[in-house]
Amino acid sequence: MDTNPRYYRHIAAFLFLAFCLNAGALVALNVTRVALGLTGLVGLKKAFLIQLFFWAEMGAVVSSSKYLVHDIETNRAEQAKPRPDTTVLRYPTALDVLIYAQRMFVSGVLGVIGAILFLAGLGHFDVQADVLIARHQCVLAVLAFLVGLFQGYFLAFLNSLFGRLLPAPGSPDKITT
Repeated sequence: MDTNPRYYRHIAAFLFLAFCLNAGALVALNVTRVALGLTGLVGLKKAFLIQLFFWAEMGAVVSSSKYLVHDIETNRAEQAKPRPDTTVLRYPTALDVLIYAQRMFVSGVLGVIGAILFLAGLGHFDVQADVLIARHQCVLAVLAFLVGLFQGYFLAFLNSLFGRLLPAPGSPDKITT
């Protein structure tokens, strides 16, 4: 087992860099020239989905930072014991750094999926979502941030949603509510 906590520094540096890059991207996407250029390149809705990706990644940075602090505190408490439990005392490795990066990307994608599901739900209730006003954009940005922050809960929600919509093999073909 690797007993060198040096990868904590790598993870902390990665989280700081991810925070700075996401904040920079969000600021840049709201600069008029950049926003107009991106809108002209990919369209208004796709440009906004790109922005939601960065909001969800920002939520993942906050959540990962909280998890990192919890992991460090757990290891310090366990290391202070006269006989540390090796099942609890676990230092991160290079693979953990990659897992943090993967979580950022997946959270960004899930934030966009969450916003699309929210817009689809609004369409079900005949709400006009073709034109995104500032209020809609704010709600969707908060939603994407929360999806990034609570990625595990959102995945459980998607699992239960699709479990109800798509019947399991061998079960009757009906939708349960």
